[in-house]
Amino acid sequence: MIAEQHSNEDEDAYQQEAERRLALHRKGDPKKDNPGNRIKIIGYDGNADYKDLDHLRATPGDIVTRFNDRDQSLFSIFIHAPFKEHLEALGDDKKNSTSIVFQARFKNSPYQEGFSTLAMFGGDSDHTSWCIILEKTKKYKNEHALYWDLFLSPHHCSWSFFNDRPQEENPIPKKTSLEVLDYKRRNAKVIASSKKIVDDDDNPHIMKQNVSMLRKLPNTTFLTRLSTMWSVEFLNQLCSR
Repeated sequence: MIAEQHSNEDEDAYQQEAERRLALHRKGDPKKDNPGNRIKIIGYDGNADYKDLDHLRATPGDIVTRFNDRDQSLFSIFIHAPFKEHLEALGDDKKNSTSIVFQARFKNSPYQEGFSTLAMFGGDSDHTSWCIILEKTKKYKNEHALYWDLFLSPHHCSWSFFNDRPQEENPIPKKTSLEVLDYKRRNAKVIASSKKIVDDDDNPHIMKQNVSMLRKLPNTTFLTRLSTMWSVEFLNQLCSR
């Protein structure tokens, strides 16, 4: 996805690199498919027009099986978002609303019917994005793409996955967000891409989201970015306070 909007040096660098690669593909440069020049467009166009590069594009509902210029038989991803509706988001949440959401699928053998592991990556998507994802995935009969063994908690474990912020003014999780969690498979794990989660006043929405997830997922292990396991018993004590 070409961000088009960037507000810091890192985003600016990514944008410039994406534009450099797109220019190579538009010109038909013989080096366009070399390592370091490949690119994949995810989702739809905003202000800029990249229709001439639709052969590089994947949109919600597509399954991507080609990576590093090679077709893969043991790995694929199902694209969930962003949808066209996400491009109409306003204000500071626009970048979060246009986050790329996908289900990564792993097999042990090309002949395997199901998947060994399913991992859900939600970027910074919020509860409104997940509501659309849930609705459209069901509508187009792709419900299999909602299951997960690993779930990267969206927006660094922010409350925005469950409802609007601040949490104090919107304390009830949306039913659609809770339904997403119902698609967990056996021995599922939630990963919080955040600092160590402790019960204090420092960035409390992280703790609140984990407590909310635990109530919905009582037998699920939570992992932090540093792979520190938080026991269900520890978080259960927090829930009971």
